[in-house]
Amino acid sequence: MDRLHQLFANIKSLFSEAKNENRGRPKEKTLGHPFSDAVAIQTALIVLLATLKGWTIRQTHRNLTGREPIWRRLLGIRLSEIPPRRTLNDRWNHPLVRHWQQRIIKRMFRQLLNQRNLYVVSVDMSDLPAGLYDTLANWGFCGKGCFYGYKLHLLVTRDGVPLGMVVTRANRRETAVTDRLLASVSQALTDDQIDSLVFLIGDTAYDSNPAADQTKEHLSAQIVAPANPRNSQELKGELTIQTKKKLKERGTNRDKAILLYESKRGKKMFRKYRVIIEQVINQLKNVLGLERLPYWVRGVRKVLKRVRNTVFAYICILYSNKLHRRPLREVAPYLV
Repeated sequence: MDRLHQLFANIKSLFSEAKNENRGRPKEKTLGHPFSDAVAIQTALIVLLATLKGWTIRQTHRNLTGREPIWRRLLGIRLSEIPPRRTLNDRWNHPLVRHWQQRIIKRMFRQLLNQRNLYVVSVDMSDLPAGLYDTLANWGFCGKGCFYGYKLHLLVTRDGVPLGMVVTRANRRETAVTDRLLASVSQALTDDQIDSLVFLIGDTAYDSNPAADQTKEHLSAQIVAPANPRNSQELKGELTIQTKKKLKERGTNRDKAILLYESKRGKKMFRKYRVIIEQVINQLKNVLGLERLPYWVRGVRKVLKRVRNTVFAYICILYSNKLHRRPLREVAPYLV
């Protein structure tokens, strides 16, 4: 509980700072019952607590309205401020809640990101299996084989800080969503932070001309990916001197990515930083509960909302660990 108290104290201070800053013109009055910033911040804190504890909306409402005031004190909310369950359900998915989450993420990035950990970033895909009752999902392939559900495409720093994500059905290939993923990362970062990016580590699924060109376009970085032999017969097995010479003369972004991976420096970076994103995905799925999607989470939009809330909670944990000088990706103590 001490870790949770520290985390929520840090996050509430960020919300308070963001709320007090002046941003543009004052809002115009609208008809109907307004959804104020204070309500959105309160709801964002409730969603964060529910994500960390693995509660449903019903369980969250029951625990917040119970006799024990421990959770209300943690959030700094009075019993009279907790809305009915249906109202809480409507507020849970309100766009303004997501807006405040994004503002807080940008503030946390100021503390978590620097030139050193943005030097190398990694991208990968992971499966999010769903039940056959979810008619909005689809069949697809991953490293484990064939599965039914969705795919999570994630990009993280060398320290394991998530920078961007995309959720698709399982039948979408990695290269089909690379442009969306990189565009979301470029929007989340400042120009100075983008200038710090140098290398993007990816596996054979990202060995393509569009992926290499999009990496240069959005992030001004060089992708480092092993050659996919299915894309070209000459790239099967170990590359010969003639093949390397041909790739160097052609000089496309994809050719540079393959040659960089074949170098001693490239293979060392690939082995070192591929492990980081695999560990982050493992924590998101097996520790924070993304491994099994509940039966009521169906469709890309609902799955994306659940992933966003989980990633937001994960970044909050990283931020709290950073402030208190603990191991950055130490997650388990916050879930006790």
